[in-house]
Amino acid sequence: MSQHSSAEYFLPFRLARQNQVLAGRMSIEKMARLGECLYSNQAEVDYRLHFRQNEGGRYIVTGNISGSVDMVCQRCMQPVTYDVAANVAVAFVTSDAQAERITEEYEPLIVEDDQVGLSEFIEDEVILALPIVATHTDLDCQSWFKENPEPEFKEEPRKNPFAELAKLKQS
Repeated sequence: MSQHSSAEYFLPFRLARQNQVLAGRMSIEKMARLGECLYSNQAEVDYRLHFRQNEGGRYIVTGNISGSVDMVCQRCMQPVTYDVAANVAVAFVTSDAQAERITEEYEPLIVEDDQVGLSEFIEDEVILALPIVATHTDLDCQSWFKENPEPEFKEEPRKNPFAELAKLKQS
């Protein structure tokens, strides 16, 4: 069963017991932390999240989040478009002890109050999918640098600090 979601929160344990799918589109404007990483927050991401219980009885969600965002190129400081493709594999737990027993195929998420903020969940997954340093391809940045060359600096010849001692020694 699939449903389009416009809810602020979701109940992961209930959705997993009911084998539900949440799908939709979300604006980046709702994601303040992600907005700080971007050149512009005028974008949207699509998500499809399948909640279920796995063979071991764990409450999990798998799915994907995709979209395009504009980041700041760290070479030329101009916008660079990055295609986000996040694969989601999360296990919901209620304590640190349960989180330690989660296998490597899932990331544990400790749920308090039986609910999770949908925009915060999507935001965390998108942040994890972004590159640490965003850059254009070399050709894109080179063309920008050709139009905006850096000022040239003239290096002064280095003086030997012991040259003065050598003069004193000769006297």
